Amino acid sequence: MKRTVLLLAALIALSPSAVATQTAAITIKAGRVIDGIGGVVANAMVTVHNGRILKVEPAQGTATIDLGDATLMPGFIDTHVHIDWHFDAKGRYHTGAEPPEQNALYAAENAYVTLMQGFTTVQSVGSPRDQALRDALARGILPGPRLLSSLGQISNAK
Repeated sequence: MKRTVLLLAALIALSPSAVATQTAAITIKAGRVIDGIGGVVANAMVTVHNGRILKVEPAQGTATIDLGDATLMPGFIDTHVHIDWHFDAKGRYHTGAEPPEQNALYAAENAYVTLMQGFTTVQSVGSPRDQALRDALARGILPGPRLLSSLGQISNAK
């Protein structure tokens, strides 16, 4: 059975802050790359600079990271998350008030776990508490997916 490796795994190995401040392009070689637009490139090389994929092409030369016969694929996108919802210390869904620093730590944990599951972009349904986490993720100081949020919800509740 062929292994599948997410592109994000290779990028995480470099650490979020290293990717955010990267000065030289990184090349990643893999047996196959699912290009995200319906194609598969065999024996491919992916070039990444400053956290962005610049090109996917047939492999030539030596790569910065060689994944052998693994398959690279784009990161997943989830368009409905509640990034700060969590279970408490007893394994129960948490409801009600909690200290803001506790909520922030659970949200940061959820962002990391979400990234490790292959999601590179998520869209929150909208909460004012999303802002600090969204901004920290964007600066590259916390590992997690890109977080899109309106910071509020539109509803008919009064």
